[in-house]
Amino acid sequence: MKIPIRNIYFLLCYAWDKLQEGDLVDVNPDDVKELHDLLARILCRETRRLLGRGMDRSYVSRADTIPAVRGRIDIAGSLRRSGGADSRVHCEFDELAVDVIHNQIIRTTLELLLGIPDLARENKRIIRELLPRFADVSSIKVLSRTFRRISLHRNIAAYRPVMDVCELIHGNIMIEPDSGTMQLRQFTGSKHQMSNLFERFIFHFLRREQGTYRVTGERLTWSDADVSHEDYAFLPLLKPDIVLRGPDRIIIVDAKYYTKPFQVNRERVTIWSAHLYQLLAYIRNVGLASDVPVAGMLVYPAITERPPLRYRLQGHDVSIAFINLDQPWRAIHANLLGLVRAA
Repeated sequence: MKIPIRNIYFLLCYAWDKLQEGDLVDVNPDDVKELHDLLARILCRETRRLLGRGMDRSYVSRADTIPAVRGRIDIAGSLRRSGGADSRVHCEFDELAVDVIHNQIIRTTLELLLGIPDLARENKRIIRELLPRFADVSSIKVLSRTFRRISLHRNIAAYRPVMDVCELIHGNIMIEPDSGTMQLRQFTGSKHQMSNLFERFIFHFLRREQGTYRVTGERLTWSDADVSHEDYAFLPLLKPDIVLRGPDRIIIVDAKYYTKPFQVNRERVTIWSAHLYQLLAYIRNVGLASDVPVAGMLVYPAITERPPLRYRLQGHDVSIAFINLDQPWRAIHANLLGLVRAA
């Protein structure tokens, strides 16, 4: 599915919940031709903002031979290093430093981008300006599990969009087998990554752009399950992507990033049966515990205009909606809000 660079940028901004006044001024994707240049530009902008606020510092364990006692004396280490009149002692102590994991990830990612041969010259220039600011930060080997070690509390919440773009970059770096050069894989071809991006985009878009419904992500219970606690544990989770709760209506929204929104069974084109059954299970379990009508909507991306399909199933309004991602952003904005109003 071909999605224009500019629309990819908007998807990322909403998915990372980073669309604020002024965010679009210095990152205009209209003059960016490649995704790696778009990600590099976003990373450089967010890194500059962090440096303007000041890099986060945390206490880091150090071990060094120093003239005066600090922290805990390492007796064995001091004896090994003693010699003559040298009165220094080997100590282990905690020191407030910028050499912490989230800063290490930023430095490593900036260095990684420099290794991409066709990265835009302007991006390389900005990266080279930023890297000296990380002179006291170590480079590390970044794996997917590295990002799970990060704890971003309220005081350093500004690191979240930077970590998001760093994780996207590291998840798509590949080495060309013939040349040995580094390239950034087009993550738009990854169904897993785009499914997560599409879901987060719709969630944050609806939370930000409409005020009729309270937008939540909920884990539902099997309302009519008459089973033992031990047997209940084997039931699949009921976790819709988005629940819109209003004073007189609830809408269950499930975002499905499928390039083909229909299945073909014996030459008959139909809605994906598993998606529809899943949505009906969500609706039924919410409806059993609700005093207001419950509706449901499946949302698929598309690259052509297609009107939604509308049904009345098991006493509930159900719609199958399609968002054309290959159109001007204002049209996407209007289409999404229109789907919610019509649901």
